[in-house]
Amino acid sequence: MSAHAIAAEMRAKIRAERRRRRCGDQAAELEARDTFCAQLEHGLNDLVRAIGTSEGLSLRVGERVFGRRVVSVVTRERALPRRVARG
Repeated sequence: MSAHAIAAEMRAKIRAERRRRRCGDQAAELEARDTFCAQLEHGLNDLVRAIGTSEGLSLRVGERVFGRRVVSVVTRERALPRRVARG
């Protein structure tokens, strides 16, 4: 699904939840609200995955500017841990 389709689906769920008639049973109301929040969270996770990571937050090698700061991401080789001889 595209990001627009996911956002439209989430918008429809929110509108449907607003229109839903409130019942007198508090336990049923809380259960319905928990289910709705779980569905909304799942939709948001799908939306974030569809949008992707913004360039500023990615770990791509290079320089980025955040306000007045210049941040550079570099690759470096991993150092092997030294082994200590036990005697």
